[in-house]
Amino acid sequence: MSLVPGAPDEFRCDDTTLTSIAELLAAIHEVEATPAARPYQSRAWPAKWVVPRWAARPDVWRAAFDLLASDAPGFEPTFLHRDFGPHNLLWSGDEITGIVDWVETSTGPAPAGRGSLLLQPRSAARHLRSAAVPHRRTRG
Repeated sequence: MSLVPGAPDEFRCDDTTLTSIAELLAAIHEVEATPAARPYQSRAWPAKWVVPRWAARPDVWRAAFDLLASDAPGFEPTFLHRDFGPHNLLWSGDEITGIVDWVETSTGPAPAGRGSLLLQPRSAARHLRSAAVPHRRTRG
């Protein structure tokens, strides 16, 4: 383990910051872990497939659960942090100095590595689309 300078700042959401984060995520996805990271496992296991009482569109929830129950599409394994986002980045001024919380790393489909970012304030999705974040998919 290393001690690096910096502190988390999960409320950073200006265009420059989000672009830097998206580019860093692309670099993480290019890592070829040695030894290989554990294989991908969904965090949406069947016991979680419960339509919330507050759901305005329970049919959409059930359709999502049906999709989760189907065979996963083929993908080229990509190195994933599994909880990547501003809350797990260390900042010193405008510079990202470190990434923390690597406990859930695995290989898996690249889009799964972007999920945490999509929950961030403002439109991180716009930056993810414009950055060179790889989406490699093979026929399965």
